[in-house]
Parts: sequence; structure tokens; C-alpha cells
Amino acid sequence: MSLIVCVFVGEGIVLASDSRSTYNRMEETKEKKVQTLGIHTTDTTYKTFLCPNQIGLSVCGEVSIDNKPLTGYIEAFIRESMGPETDIDEVPEALITYFNRFDNVPNSNFFIAGYKKVGSAYEKRLWNVNIKSKRAKREGTENQGASWSGEVDVLARLLSPAQIKKPDGSTVDFKAHDISWNYFTLQDAVDFAEFAIRTTVDTMKFQNRLKTVGGPIDLLILKPGEAYWLQRKVLSV
Repeated sequence: MSLIVCVFVGEGIVLASDSRSTYNRMEETKEKKVQTLGIHTTDTTYKTFLCPNQIGLSVCGEVSIDNKPLTGYIEAFIRESMGPETDIDEVPEALITYFNRFDNVPNSNFFIAGYKKVGSAYEKRLWNVNIKSKRAKREGTENQGASWSGEVDVLARLLSPAQIKKPDGSTVDFKAHDISWNYFTLQDAVDFAEFAIRTTVDTMKFQNRLKTVGGPIDLLILKPGEAYWLQRKVLSV
């Protein structure tokens, strides 16, 4: 399933993703269909991409088409459909159109992030796109903040109010402390993105569940007229 995080502050935008892909298999017997979960796991999947015109793209959800990794298809989309003058606001529709050419459209969710030049100024953009449902929503980025998608339950428990039930039936409430997004520097944004994914990975390690988030964390920095990798896995022998 994966976890992708986008943190946007005045200095720039951070896109982050894990590297794990877990593949399932459906077997059909005379009696019934049996789904085998987690038949193959890899920690080498690229889920965040640097596109032309300093646009960043991250993906989570289903990451294969016809039993082949989605990475190659995304790279082909970038080569064939994007260029130095690509308008970020045109990418969501182009992405939806490109992947709906296939017979089996994966239920994949994308963050598309970057800047749009309006006159002499640069405006932040963050689009949330699901290619299967053909849904594209522009997220508000006027204030500093963050968005995340995928396996979000661990992070939600950390940041949401909690309540426990005592043996006598009474309850104790635990307040959820606010995060001061508006005071975040770009380094704070990097730290939060890395924390969100690393904490999810470490928590899943001890839970009785499929470990669907894991592997190296890729971090992409987007700034007006500039984009670079802060951290990215590389091929090795």
C-alpha cells in the first residue's frame, strides 16, 4: 500500500515516500478463489519522481499493471507527456488520461506538487489524484501544512485525540496536541516527512499485520524554479 507525505512551507515543498511493494496473488481452485497476501515483497520500488519543470510526483496504493511494477509506466508517462514548459495544473488530467488507456487501471493515488509561475510570482500547487476513479482535487496550500496518503492509520493515531477505558468502565481522554505548521522551516518539513514514514515503518514492525510500509525513504525538495533530491536510493551491486 505504501505511505506518501507532502509537507508545504514558505521555503518550499517536501515529497517523501517509502520503498516497499507487497504483491498478492489470486488462486482459483475447484471449490473457491483463494487470495494469497504478500507473496512477494521488495524494498526497492521508486514511488517519488522528479519531473520536468520542477514538478514532483508521488504514488501509493496499487503499484502494478498486468503484474508489472508501476514505476516503468510512470517513467514512460513523464517521458512522453511532460516537458520543460509543462503546466502543473494540466498534469492531473494528463495522468488520468494516460493510465485509463490500460484495460486494468490500478487503484493508485498520486500527489502532484510544485509551483506555477503567475506573473513574476510563484504559487504552490498540490494535487491529489486517483487515476482509477478519475478524481483530481487541488489541495489548499495558502497556509503551511501537510498531506499524507496510503497507510495512514499509525500517523492518525499519533495525531488524533485518544481515549482509554479503565477497568471500572470510566474513560480517560488524552488530548491531541496541535502541530505548529505555520512555524515550520524547510528543515522542519523534512524532519516531519521522515518522521511520519519512519514511525509507521517501526510501528508496523511490532504489529500483527502485513508490513506494507518499509525500505529506504526518498525525499524530494521543490522550490520556486528549483528541485533536487535530498535523499534517494540508488542502484547497487
